[in-house]
Amino acid sequence: MAGERKKPASVAQNKLVAGFLLLIALVIVIWFISPRASFMVGAGLTGIAWLVLCLKRPLWSFNVLLFMFLTIYTRVKLGIIEIEGPGNRGAVALCDILWLTMLIIWSARDFVVQSEFRLRIPVGKQPLSLWIMLPFVFLATVLPIAGIFLDAWPVSYAIPGLRQVQWASFAILAYSLVCSFGPERVLRGIVSTVAIATFTHTIYAIIQLGYSIGWLSRTWVILDDLFSKHNVSSWFYYPRLTGLLVNPNSYGLYGAFALVIALAIIFVKAERKHVVLSWIILICSGFALVFSASRSALLGLGVSIMMIICASFLSPRLMNRIFKVGIPVVITFFVLLKVMSPIVPVILQERLLRFIQVFSQGASADINAITRVDMWSDLWRIYVTKYPFGTWVPVSYATGSAVDSFYVNTAVQGTPVFTFTWLCFLYGAAALGWRSYQWGTVPLEAAIGLTLFGWSGMMAGSGLTLSPMLEPQLIVPFMALIGALLGCQYERRLLSCS
Repeated sequence: MAGERKKPASVAQNKLVAGFLLLIALVIVIWFISPRASFMVGAGLTGIAWLVLCLKRPLWSFNVLLFMFLTIYTRVKLGIIEIEGPGNRGAVALCDILWLTMLIIWSARDFVVQSEFRLRIPVGKQPLSLWIMLPFVFLATVLPIAGIFLDAWPVSYAIPGLRQVQWASFAILAYSLVCSFGPERVLRGIVSTVAIATFTHTIYAIIQLGYSIGWLSRTWVILDDLFSKHNVSSWFYYPRLTGLLVNPNSYGLYGAFALVIALAIIFVKAERKHVVLSWIILICSGFALVFSASRSALLGLGVSIMMIICASFLSPRLMNRIFKVGIPVVITFFVLLKVMSPIVPVILQERLLRFIQVFSQGASADINAITRVDMWSDLWRIYVTKYPFGTWVPVSYATGSAVDSFYVNTAVQGTPVFTFTWLCFLYGAAALGWRSYQWGTVPLEAAIGLTLFGWSGMMAGSGLTLSPMLEPQLIVPFMALIGALLGCQYERRLLSCS
């Protein structure tokens, strides 16, 4: 049981840190001798270090991988494979290789080392919310694969289906960690990782802001130039910022997700150190929302907050915290917005103003809104006339057109039935989160439960005008929280039976 687990000795952790510092020092020494050799040696030693970390410290390796998916998944690639389809397809991401090696090593741990940790799949008695989520995962996996056999689409079009297996694996990984190390350590690691990732995004976003307003030279944003040079499509629209992501909408969505987890931690009266982390996340995520100028992120955040407010009528405890803490948070946000207003470019202020006008005047108030509505109408006509049973493969692959709505995306790909299964998936995730908030045995479990509840609303709201379920930096933590909370419920069942 969780209460009987022993924490790793601090001496072992210090040795691990010392080992990594020595590795870095070795690479630096070799670089002075031969930069090219240092790259090869550094890559080899880093690979070996990753294998050792996965084998000896599963929890550390999971948090490292989570951090990389939250920050550099799209940017860091090992190469490009020429395949069919639009956009930057065919890239071999470093994170995918690290994920695969970790999965293999974790699967083989029982044969290599003796330890309490092993991969576990949620089986047996599971909450109804899990079974409600499974149909969408099944269809999202099977439809693209079936499409290449039944409609003769290119084989590479099945890759998005295989991606669903990858995303779902993060639920299994997090579930296994909770069952082995206990809820507190795993959830604390996730929160700390999100805080570090959010702060890292903010540092680079500030650099982008400095360049966009003329304080810094072009050299400071060389990472953006490198991405634009090596990819077919890029989305750097200064002064809109992207952080370490490559699209301002992606950065805005990430900021909204991070803001929800910060609010959830504050609302549940978690430990002081976690509250400090939450305020760091809150400030950094507010910065992301303002300077990404993503209207879809604001829409998703609005739906998320409305869901939490409505749910508070069922929980006097939550209602009390919203009145006690929520109002000061809102006041703080607007004060910070007022302080930052002199450096917020006019174009961003106008963009956010048009977002308000769309609600009061309709889609005609914004050219982007009109364009999207027209695009959705065209896609619906294509669905009705050409693909009455759905495209099966992703719509953008089949039509060559961007979709910018996960509702339209799922409806055209797998008929409205697929859309319904997606909404059921979100409902199941929200139900799991709310149950964990109400019955969590530790404050962080309640906070993460409320986070998942709010994130489900985020997915539903921002899915109207974007496809957040296709964003690795969003879907990976989303699945990880699902698995972690399933593990928490498993732990509670063990405690109740003891």
